[in-house]
Amino acid sequence: MTRRLPLLALALVLVTLSVAFARPLPVTPAAPLQDAAGDIWWGAVPPGGTSRPVLVFVHGRRGIGPSWWGPTLYSGVNDTYLYAYNAGYRTAFVQLDGPTGTPSRSMWSNGETLRGQIDRIANHYGVEQVILIGHSKGGVDIDTAVVHYGAARRVSRVFTLASPHWGTPLADLGYSWWGGWLAAVLGEKDDGLYILQPAYMRYFRSLTDGRPEKANVPYFTGSGTNWGPLFAPLWFAGLSLGGANDGLVPEPRTHIPGGMHLFTRDWHHDNIRLGRTAFPLLQPFFEPPAVAAAAGPVAAPQPAGAGLSLQPALNQILRGGEIDGTTRAGLPVERGVESAGFALLTSDPAMRGVLVTPAGQRLAAQGHIQLDGESFFAGATAWGWDVAAPESGEWSVEIRGRGAYLLVVRLESRLDLSLQGLSADGDLTGARLSATVPGGQARVSALALPAIPGQAQPAAIAAGVPFHQRGPLAEAPASLPTSEIVNLAVTITGTTADGSSFERNLATSIFTGSSHSPVGPRVRIYLPLLPTLGDSKR
Repeated sequence: MTRRLPLLALALVLVTLSVAFARPLPVTPAAPLQDAAGDIWWGAVPPGGTSRPVLVFVHGRRGIGPSWWGPTLYSGVNDTYLYAYNAGYRTAFVQLDGPTGTPSRSMWSNGETLRGQIDRIANHYGVEQVILIGHSKGGVDIDTAVVHYGAARRVSRVFTLASPHWGTPLADLGYSWWGGWLAAVLGEKDDGLYILQPAYMRYFRSLTDGRPEKANVPYFTGSGTNWGPLFAPLWFAGLSLGGANDGLVPEPRTHIPGGMHLFTRDWHHDNIRLGRTAFPLLQPFFEPPAVAAAAGPVAAPQPAGAGLSLQPALNQILRGGEIDGTTRAGLPVERGVESAGFALLTSDPAMRGVLVTPAGQRLAAQGHIQLDGESFFAGATAWGWDVAAPESGEWSVEIRGRGAYLLVVRLESRLDLSLQGLSADGDLTGARLSATVPGGQARVSALALPAIPGQAQPAAIAAGVPFHQRGPLAEAPASLPTSEIVNLAVTITGTTADGSSFERNLATSIFTGSSHSPVGPRVRIYLPLLPTLGDSKR
């Protein structure tokens, strides 16, 4: 019997190898061909593909059509086109924002453009309807085309991957008292960033959800919760967001009312759009129910937005501004903090930062990287420190150079802090901000700033126009209907029950509406103003 074991093992290996080699290897299709208009790429038609649905892929903010088969920022080559071709689907890839590096556009501009592209694609392939798959802001552009520009009749299904259907707080940070300086220098303030502020997206949802145009178009969503490697580009954004997020969008904000949520996986904002990650989870829902059922059981989708919570986290400290020389951004760290992540973003790679402990120890950055591509604050140089069990007291980051900076500090702390008067749905009529901490005391101060799209306005930011005294806002671009937004820079300071000092900052936005707004009259809010605007702790 013992002599037969090696022969039996060899036989099992040969059977395994024969089965493996019997499987057809993926066929590499010809590269997609660019349309004469330059804004659509046509994938090769696979054998038998005329009997399968047509898939249309829509990129995210500042993305390009070839990002679905070319190199990605952090995840190698995107194999989505490879997977779609080998699964037998005809494909088209659109481009909405223009060449790489051009300002991103609002969902209103892109939705109208996409509507025309959908017609051209359907006519090209001779089909009545197509399936839309959008990554990041591309999902918002799709929603706009379907609901507001009449594309619903040409669309059978919509799939969105890591799409900020409720906006992202990173957009608020870009228009905030702390981050507005850096965003202005980097040219980040464009229509595409402006509309991703949660306040504007709440307004967009009020215009879009429940509309009859969506009645016959099923929506499916997917999201991730990974920030990427430590000190990688997405880590810096994920640090700012905190909680469950993919490095750019908080997971709850990827859900869309009336849709079905297919998955939440340990993927980040870049690799969630790959063929080897999301495509196998989406594919069973491309086909009519009878065809999908024949392919075998799949995970049942869940109603999107079930238990949705959009409350902001109160565990970060923010500093930012312009410097010419050396400045020290100081901040208190209370007792009982389990870990602290420090992210310093600078407009000039020649700028340098050193972390200084309460004891005076100077710590060089543990990692730094250039932010690029679809990242928020693209073009900035990011420096990072990750500190376990930091000692309590006054920490600071000493910054040398010339330009603008943003410092984000995320604390994992036992501090039980709550802020009253700031509702998640943006209804702040007659609100008064206050904060409480058990056994301690807290004080709230806030600064209100008009968010003016595309305008580099450090002087206006420095002026700190109070909300209840401000004059008329500058006009927004014509592509952004009803776009009066005010950004709030909220600062909470105080002492904990054991007497140590703490501080928390929150950058958020309010949609104020207008006389022709369908969401009601202007809000009234009473805010204690920051006592000074020019200190080094901005």
